[in-house]
Amino acid sequence: MLAKERRDQIKHILDIEKTVTVKNLAADLKVTMETIRSDLDYLSKKNFGIIKVHGGAYKIDTFDKSIPIKLREQVMVKEKEALAAKTMQFIKDGDILMLDSSSTSFCIAKQLNIKQIKATIITNSLTLINLVSTNPLIKVICLGGTLINNSNAFRGIFTIDLLNQLHGEKVFLSPTALSKDFGISHDNEFAAQINSRMIENSDKVFLVVDHTKFGKSSFTKICDFDKIDYIITNKKPSKEWLDFIKEYNIILKCN
Repeated sequence: MLAKERRDQIKHILDIEKTVTVKNLAADLKVTMETIRSDLDYLSKKNFGIIKVHGGAYKIDTFDKSIPIKLREQVMVKEKEALAAKTMQFIKDGDILMLDSSSTSFCIAKQLNIKQIKATIITNSLTLINLVSTNPLIKVICLGGTLINNSNAFRGIFTIDLLNQLHGEKVFLSPTALSKDFGISHDNEFAAQINSRMIENSDKVFLVVDHTKFGKSSFTKICDFDKIDYIITNKKPSKEWLDFIKEYNIILKCN
């Protein structure tokens, strides 16, 4: 298959499915993952409304340009599950937890089910709510509002209004990017607003992020690093980042 034919086929798949992973495309088109990465690189630079991300790509949604939950749930799964397992040392029976609508928070909820921890969860994630809804040990407070199909999460003024009335002991967030200059940011302005309010309304703030998010900035700022208590990650950051984290008295957990 010629490169143009293959790229046209990838475009067609994205038009229908909206999301693709490098691994699945390589298997379906019988080429290497490096070839697929090159194709996605090419397509993302053209005016096709295609965004390349770590492990895949997605077609931009008219109303929500953030990475679709369908794609986020398929990339770096092992890393997210490992990070979620690390959070369990900070959670005890009876905790009131705020969890964002990230795929990492979904993995944290899975761990709560596995460990049979009794907790109250405050979240705007419909995916997460469905996961824990049958667990009698978990009380769920749903931050309702406008359901965004792309993220399967509630957002908007009603979500914020309810969040303003609630308090969490610990909040676990997985933002899009961490920058020493810009702070912590998200690729969706409404998600960033919710994350920011969760931080303000919680006693302890945990960022649960893989190593690829360090040194990057995204669309909307959530907060500065002085709001963060813990960073849980999968690899030890660079010395510059270690010094920066220490400067803010943030507790780092990695490896």
